[in-house]
Amino acid sequence: MFSAFARFFKPVTLVTLLSVSLLSTKTASAIEQPIGIINALIIDGTGTPPSTSKNILIQGTQIVDIGENIQFPEGTKIIDAEGKVLMPGLADMHIHFTDGGDGFDFLGYQRRLNALLYSGVTTVLDTGGVLPFLKQLKLAIDNQVIVGPHINYVGPLIDSADPTWPVISRSMVSTVQAKEIANYLNNNGASAIKAYANLSRPQMYALVSAGKEVGLPVIVDAWVRNGFEHMVTLGLRAFAHTPSRVTEQTLNIMKNRDVFIISTLGIGEYKEKARHGQLGFLDSALLVNTMPDWSIAKTRNLYESDSKTQAYQPGTFYKQQLENIKKIHSAGIKVVAGTDDTGHFTGEELHRELEQLVDAGLTPLEAITAATYHAAKLLDQDDQWGVIKVGTRADLLIINGRPDIRISESRNIETVIKSGEIIDRTRLTIKHSTAPRFRDTSTSY
Repeated sequence: MFSAFARFFKPVTLVTLLSVSLLSTKTASAIEQPIGIINALIIDGTGTPPSTSKNILIQGTQIVDIGENIQFPEGTKIIDAEGKVLMPGLADMHIHFTDGGDGFDFLGYQRRLNALLYSGVTTVLDTGGVLPFLKQLKLAIDNQVIVGPHINYVGPLIDSADPTWPVISRSMVSTVQAKEIANYLNNNGASAIKAYANLSRPQMYALVSAGKEVGLPVIVDAWVRNGFEHMVTLGLRAFAHTPSRVTEQTLNIMKNRDVFIISTLGIGEYKEKARHGQLGFLDSALLVNTMPDWSIAKTRNLYESDSKTQAYQPGTFYKQQLENIKKIHSAGIKVVAGTDDTGHFTGEELHRELEQLVDAGLTPLEAITAATYHAAKLLDQDDQWGVIKVGTRADLLIINGRPDIRISESRNIETVIKSGEIIDRTRLTIKHSTAPRFRDTSTSY
């Protein structure tokens, strides 16, 4: 059976890999050529004021020097970024490459990977999906078979005997299973464990304990229980969404226990259809250059039809989200940017999330930190990426604008550098006339 399966898919696989691997093909000299960036306004990701007095040298995959008078090696490619901002690549810390609902899109993975990189998203955390698929994606990207951002994943949602999203879940019936689950995820490259809504507190606590033994933090989505005291005291690393309820007591506990909050403010805007009356965003280059034309047209028609019958304003749920993020941030709790993207506005959604964080009361610099330094700290990887300092991975953006003043200008991306390689963004744009016409399983051809 499996050999027949392989024979059937081998031609498609080879063609697919050949077509997408062209994007990642580069010569040894291109890999080894140092890169120097000069005259940029540097936002380092930590929230400190921008610096104008330093230049940066990149060799291999890392930042190797930062200073005013760097002696660039012979043959260094110099990028003069005068009047522009240099900042860390962005991270979306709540996405799903495989949706748990009705619409599954396994074939369109490369378009989404391209859209993320095109939008300056150099790192992601998949917070619930099909583990073998995610593992294969990560391995292919890490080995330069295909292009895409750095991928972290939790693997399947760990849920009860009757999981909410069965296709992307693994059932946990007893606390006894916790160690086996944690070992399985750790052995298969997961960066964290995702404990889901239907689990009991003892089951979640068992996962936290088992996760500590193998070095995997636990991210919890307990739905309406997010932020409740009996959840906050579990020992979890983060809530996967902004809690719908916070109190002074739970805020203090979260602060003292260093619990992170992944924002996903776009959920409220989506549920209340708040963007339906603002269709200009569909003309954004971040979408036009990465989203299938048929999908944009379908979205526009749907939103225009809805906007004729309803006046879309932020409703109670969305306003509560914004208010709670403001309280969480004011309490000194680390906020991490995440969108809950499942493939529609991939990449662009993160820039919208940053705008929403500013609407909630964060400064533009603090919003950038939520998608850079705090994102890396969530997984204890801040010594590797998410900040501009010597020894970290050279995932960088050059922005033609001042996102530290006007967060919407984070969209004005001029250059994307991933692991020390300058990405050719023109090769990431979708070619509408020749792009595969994949539809997800809920959309007819």
